[in-house]
Amino acid sequence: GQPFAVEQDGLVLAAAQAGGAVLLSMPLVSQGTASVTVLSAAGMPPEVRYSLTARVMAPAALNAGTARWSLEVLDAGTLPQSMGSTEQEGLHLARRYEVKISAKRSPPLSLIELELLVALGTSRPTTLTLVAPAGFSFPANCLASSGFGAISSCRPGQDLHGQATADLTTAEGGIDGSSK
Repeated sequence: GQPFAVEQDGLVLAAAQAGGAVLLSMPLVSQGTASVTVLSAAGMPPEVRYSLTARVMAPAALNAGTARWSLEVLDAGTLPQSMGSTEQEGLHLARRYEVKISAKRSPPLSLIELELLVALGTSRPTTLTLVAPAGFSFPANCLASSGFGAISSCRPGQDLHGQATADLTTAEGGIDGSSK
């Protein structure tokens, strides 16, 4: 499969300090490969601990569940000062599922009932997390009284980037195939 691609503005190099981190770099992303230029005229003192964070776009497929990550440290010379790489075993990409959500109506400031249709293929999840659009929330027990037998409970979950979530627990044995 194709490699992971670093997203634009998705790479940050910082020096770790008490009380936080100090940004040290200006990232450049070109065709999914990223490089970082250190902004400090003093360079990168070896006694300082650094953090490199990358936000990457996963490929459509991953060969044999292994991801290879590499890092080169360069200076003004023609050869790298340092090189390192590691293989991350057992990395499996999440599968793409077909999901359809519908609501009969959505009047302001009222409870609405959603119908969720998921096609999971061969997966057997025990929990599904539903992320609501901005401004929507879930009540304490969000399973509709006419709930389908494949879902045993629905409870508000942890917000995700400021959006409400609901954790839907499946009945014993999980959901199989296509459920509604």
